[in-house]
Amino acid sequence: MILVTGATGTIGRPLLSFLAAEGVQVRAVTRDPQASGLRATSYAARTPPSPSR
Repeated sequence: MILVTGATGTIGRPLLSFLAAEGVQVRAVTRDPQASGLRATSYAARTPPSPSR
């Protein structure tokens, strides 16, 4: 099992696609699960926004 953070980012999204194509079990973490477009068999968790400075 691999945990991918930044699953909707420039690297995270293609990385998830690659790992899934290879049959690797993955979990994904993203700040906006609804925007992730992840399949129902994937997992997404909402992380709080960074505090503004």
